[in-house]
Amino acid sequence: MKNKKIYLIIIAVLVVGAVVFYLASKKDSDSTNNNPVVYFNPSGEGISYNTKTGQVESYNPETDTYKSIYDLSGQDPLYLEISPDQKSFFFAADPNAGLDTVKFNPDSENITVKSLGSNFNDITKNSIFSPHWLNDTSVIYQALPPDGKGEIVVLSVTSGKILKQIPIGDENPNEIGILDDSHVIITPFASDVSENNSSIINLSTGAKTNFVSGNGLRVKTIPQSKYVAYQTVTDNGQPKTKLVEWSNRTTVLEFDKSLENIVWTSDSKKIYFIKTTQLLSFDPVTKTEKPVKDLGNVNVVGMQILQGENKVLVQTDSAKQIIPTN
Repeated sequence: MKNKKIYLIIIAVLVVGAVVFYLASKKDSDSTNNNPVVYFNPSGEGISYNTKTGQVESYNPETDTYKSIYDLSGQDPLYLEISPDQKSFFFAADPNAGLDTVKFNPDSENITVKSLGSNFNDITKNSIFSPHWLNDTSVIYQALPPDGKGEIVVLSVTSGKILKQIPIGDENPNEIGILDDSHVIITPFASDVSENNSSIINLSTGAKTNFVSGNGLRVKTIPQSKYVAYQTVTDNGQPKTKLVEWSNRTTVLEFDKSLENIVWTSDSKKIYFIKTTQLLSFDPVTKTEKPVKDLGNVNVVGMQILQGENKVLVQTDSAKQIIPTN
């Protein structure tokens, strides 16, 4: 996923990034107090870059405080993501920064992987898209031309060696959503409402199977969960979101709001979504809804399950709320 890309199809203004609250990744910005943008990994740990001090900072959502963890002065990262064990992070940079002309794909990125404990030397990869950490602390991304051939790559950060290269038959950028340690879902990156499709890639075998398709398709995953949420856009421009079991496409929940209005726990037992002004919990077994909190008439641009999975961070246009769910 990539920061600073605007999807024209979404009613609320959304910024595409790995974890635009996504996760896969997830983005939290608070323009009212000029705090740094926070990027959440799937476990709920946040990381940010302070443009004033040049410091990479960890973020504590409970106290809304930041702690410096690395000096990255002179850089202007497009996106950061901290590893699941919080011992490493990577940042994505614009490969065309400072160039008068774009040499290749304006959607491509370069990434640099850094250790917070000096366990390995810096690793840099060029011309990639949608980088993310896997649960085993390897990094997955799509390699784009000229340095790649439209393939999904898994990289070991401890050895610096490529573990897997899986051709996907598409040299254009694809968003990667992590399902579990052996499966990811890929969706072509797009900024219009044309017909789009998605596929599931088996990282062990390299097999590629069709998933879902639709106008303006976007997909959201929570690693290790059995669910996937996906959004399409109707003919009159309204978003529709479905939550399904990714193994069999069985619909669990659907509602007429954007993808940013739903989140769920990695064990798939608790689902939270917004209907009208209410934050609701949904039990996928009993199919019952329970009110959690009335948010009022606000425009929600992201939801994130925080570490421990008993609180939900809800981001609106201008504020954020941390809401207990127990």
